[in-house]
Amino acid sequence: MSTPTTRMRGLPSKGWGALAALDLHEAIGPGEGEVMPPRVRNAPVVERDEHQPVGRPMPARRLFDALRVPMATVDPLTETLGKFAHFPDDWIQKLVVRLAPEPWGERDTWLEYYCHANFGHALRQERLLHDPEGRFVLWRVGSLETTDGRAIHGYFVRNSRRYGPPYFLVGFVTLDDGILRFQNHDRTVMGIRIATPPTSPKHVIPAYRDLHTMPSVNWQHILETRIDRIRARLPNLPDKALRWLITAAVADAHKSSDRRAVPGWFDGEYQWMLPLHITQENVSAAPDFVAPVRLADDGEGYTIPTLLEPWMAYPLARAIAPDNRGIASWATTID
Repeated sequence: MSTPTTRMRGLPSKGWGALAALDLHEAIGPGEGEVMPPRVRNAPVVERDEHQPVGRPMPARRLFDALRVPMATVDPLTETLGKFAHFPDDWIQKLVVRLAPEPWGERDTWLEYYCHANFGHALRQERLLHDPEGRFVLWRVGSLETTDGRAIHGYFVRNSRRYGPPYFLVGFVTLDDGILRFQNHDRTVMGIRIATPPTSPKHVIPAYRDLHTMPSVNWQHILETRIDRIRARLPNLPDKALRWLITAAVADAHKSSDRRAVPGWFDGEYQWMLPLHITQENVSAAPDFVAPVRLADDGEGYTIPTLLEPWMAYPLARAIAPDNRGIASWATTID
């Protein structure tokens, strides 16, 4: 198997590269990205700094190119964080050390994807908290919490340089007792009470509709382009047998979609994913494959463009999930 071995905070991502740039792109062609979100209005809040940015912008394209995320096009929604702020080079490490242990990919790149996606949704839904005096911005980082259950917020100050993004990411804070410890330009620290902290974005996910017909499967892509992936899990079987097994697993998952379908964020939209169990009956265990499900162009059914190894689908589902319950097994090696 090409699946990686579970580590304390992440998994090697080499197999994700095999999936992405070619996989969904070849299987479905270019997708439609979303329009850029509107500018955020200054939210009514409670309440400039001479911080010099020492990092560099983190555009989504660079992130996606490095990870080879399975997107046919770079989603404009996830580009907004890199356009909003400069980052210290170690920003993601400063965040991950505050979280309970969870798989976040090699070099915590799945967490980076999570942050990009959630910031885009927060910006579009006007959930950033802007200080009326222009000193700072606070962002509720998805649903992430510290190991002791405190909400984590991204803390931005104005970029004092004349070029580049308007803000600089100072770090991550917990607003203990509702107080933000704000450092003035003279290095004095003042406590600012945040009466109404920013909240997490809401994900309104289209219902998985049972249209009384089986999803159509892109057999050419699955049994030709990605046959090595399939045979790694189901060796020594002819193509006809593979087709029967996969068809039966898709039918079973589709029929139980109200209990087993998992939403994810990729290719600029919410999409459902079906965990497929072929070699075992325990549907709570790690699936053999995960099938991304797209609504057909005519709206009259679903299509399955490819089959992913579970750990490939994990970061796409985790990006919009409140926690990793129900998908934790996707990030582990299948023995």
